[in-house]
Amino acid sequence: MKKVIAALLSFILAAVFSGCTESDISSGLSLLSPENEEKIFTVDEYGLSFRTPPEWVEDMEDTELDYFVTNIFAGLGIFGFYRSDFTDDADPEDIFRIQNDSTLEAYDNVQKLEHKSTFEASNKTITAELYSAEFELEKIYVYFTLVEFPERDEFFWTMITASPSYARKHFDEFDDIIDSFELKEADSNSNGASSENGSAI
Repeated sequence: MKKVIAALLSFILAAVFSGCTESDISSGLSLLSPENEEKIFTVDEYGLSFRTPPEWVEDMEDTELDYFVTNIFAGLGIFGFYRSDFTDDADPEDIFRIQNDSTLEAYDNVQKLEHKSTFEASNKTITAELYSAEFELEKIYVYFTLVEFPERDEFFWTMITASPSYARKHFDEFDDIIDSFELKEADSNSNGASSENGSAI
């Protein structure tokens, strides 16, 4: 499977622990209001959009992720998939498990944590898992989600990384970002599927 991000961990951790500048702001985002209260990012390949607080920026340098946004303390990586690219026996939760397990192999002292999410959207199903881990001399929280839309071909695996102290104070913000995931209306000729433009796995 090509969509495994162990090779990207040093990049993500650099954003989390070393800070990042806000100079690399993508032209693919737009402001929702003059007050700069939140941003909208779009992942054009999948017709996905989502909202973040204003301090989040896109940073796609040296990453194979379908999309990566970050603030100075946390990073969100997104991979998109199409159900039609898998066999009938496969399930998005299988992909969720493979992605999580492959990613966690790069960390030490991995422990699954109890965490109650605050997702509220009714137009999607979101599965979440939280892990504590260590990388070199740092402790880190790794927050995975699987976002599925009924009757749609597209689904998404996400990973948020942050220090434990920051994550514990901002889980509601993380959940709000994932909860804001929306898909562009499907082409009426495709019955909600987008498989002809599916990405390789």
